[in-house]
This record gives sequence, structure tokens and C-alpha cells, in this order.
Amino acid sequence: MSKNQSALRGKIAELVFDRVMLEAGAFIARPLFEGLAFDRLLSPDNCGAPTTWRRVQIKRTYRRKDGSLVVNTVRTSGERYARNDADVLAAVDVETGEIWLIPWRLVYPYTRKVINERFDRFKAVDKKGEETQ
Repeated sequence: MSKNQSALRGKIAELVFDRVMLEAGAFIARPLFEGLAFDRLLSPDNCGAPTTWRRVQIKRTYRRKDGSLVVNTVRTSGERYARNDADVLAAVDVETGEIWLIPWRLVYPYTRKVINERFDRFKAVDKKGEETQ
């Protein structure tokens, strides 16, 4: 897959994240500039108070032949993220609209995570688009 195709798939995941989270009633903000280590800001209590904002890195999940979901946790360039680049990884299944909000400390420094039942507690939105947290 080319770098442009990978970037396009990332943008699709970001749009799905925006749509699904807004439909679930979440309060999100987009950075003004591209190239930051995070893609969105999320206020978990939806009040918008600055102390509640969490930096979210959005990544698309991929379904393997065995049916499990995998999320690559590196930049499009292949470069690794740093420990303090984000607070949360949003793993987005663009086919179902499911989103997992995984604490960054569980993702860093790995380059790939398998999304399985261990991550069910981090599922923010289910297949019906309903908020679970």
C-alpha cells in the first residue's frame, strides 16, 4: 500500500470517528494544523473544560483472516510515536463503526495491537452506534 493510500485510509477512520462520536453525544475538537502527534481532542464529560481534554490518536483497525482486529500504532511514515504524544488511542473499525478508546500507556511502545475481548472494557461505541462508557 502506498503512503497516499495509507493516509487516505487514516482520514476515513478520522471521519468515521467524528461521525460516530458526535452521534453518541461526545464533545470533540480538531487541531488547526496537520502533523501533530494527535488527531483530535476529546472532552469525556462533554463540558468542554480545558482540564478534561484528552489527546486522541485515531487509527483504523484491520480484520485478519482469522476474524481478529489489529491496529497498527505507528505513523504513516513508519516512525514510532513517543510516550507523551497522546492520552488515548482510538481504534476505529470503519466497517462497523465500533470504537475502542484505549489508554496510551497500554499502547506505547508497541507498533501493533490485537483488539480482542481484553479490550472490551475500552469500547466506547458499539455496533449500533450507542455509547458504552
